[in-house]
Amino acid sequence: MEDNNKTYGFTISLVEWEATIPSLWSTVKEFMALHPEYVAQENSMDFLSNNGGESYNLCHYWSNFEIADMDFWRGEAYQAFFRYLEAKGGFYYEVGVEELA
Repeated sequence: MEDNNKTYGFTISLVEWEATIPSLWSTVKEFMALHPEYVAQENSMDFLSNNGGESYNLCHYWSNFEIADMDFWRGEAYQAFFRYLEAKGGFYYEVGVEELA
């Protein structure tokens, strides 16, 4: 990762079960509209959306194996984003639904 200037890597992505994240994408879009300064010019939107971000294509990073530069998670942009998700509330409750199904 360091040799290739990469920040985040994962081994697999699957299609998310949409019922488990009903408010996540709308909340992400709200955050991006409120904080465009945190949206990188060269981002992964084309990987996450098939229409420029209007909707989420349900790409789900499988978390069994991820590797990242910890500076990314500790950075101002990610911390602001996570605080925003946390303040909205639904994210924590929605994601756990799949465990109950």
